Amino acid sequence: MSWGTKRRNLILFTLFLFIFIPVSFIAFLIFYNPPSCFDLKQNGDEQGIDCGGSCQLVCTNQAFDPVVLWERYFRIDDGIYNVLAYIENPNPTAEIVQAEYVFKLFNEENVLIAEKPGTITFAPKSVRPIIETGLITEKQVPTRVSFEFTKPFTFEKKDPKDAIVIIKEETIENEKTSPRVKAAIQNISLQRLRNIEVVVIIYDSFDNVLGTSSTFVPDLGPEESKDIVFTWPQPFIEDSLRIEVIPIYDFN
Repeated sequence: MSWGTKRRNLILFTLFLFIFIPVSFIAFLIFYNPPSCFDLKQNGDEQGIDCGGSCQLVCTNQAFDPVVLWERYFRIDDGIYNVLAYIENPNPTAEIVQAEYVFKLFNEENVLIAEKPGTITFAPKSVRPIIETGLITEKQVPTRVSFEFTKPFTFEKKDPKDAIVIIKEETIENEKTSPRVKAAIQNISLQRLRNIEVVVIIYDSFDNVLGTSSTFVPDLGPEESKDIVFTWPQPFIEDSLRIEVIPIYDFN
């Protein structure tokens, strides 16, 4: 190899070291997108597209859908009804986030006479009611209620937590005239809680549901207790045997 050829090769190699490699490295930094849980691709340690592995989202094929245990409707007054569904999230470490649903009331001809949509979030390994109040049917009388989820579910990793709200001193009175349930709600934690929904369900001796209602406690301070009251304008059709009062709140 001649001296001229060696000199030319040395120059090319030097240019390669000081120009091509730095430019390639800069281009790599600009155009390379590391695996993430938000890039609409299955990469990294994901077990699906942006789910599983280290991602917050749980893949839908690795989680169970919520179970509708039962649904009921209740006459409050002429043309006014409450509806209730009892739902279970069977996943021990997955929260169901902003699940969309709809209640529908039908008459004896199976014609839709009222409906009400909503969204709900389920804590892991929990059973909870969903209540919607004040469905207006005008002069129509419902004979059937349906409850269904309307969109695919979103599951997020979350560990179950111990309850930090308790219900105590439940009593019922005036069942034959205008029923009233009284109870106390207590925050047993050291954190302030806001917008607590409290649902009451009244059962007869055969565990049939006689009535339901709900209220909101806007604020409950650390270790604070407040009285809550539920009322109905009409008497129950049977004597009550059991009262279930369920607080629903954000564990975060």
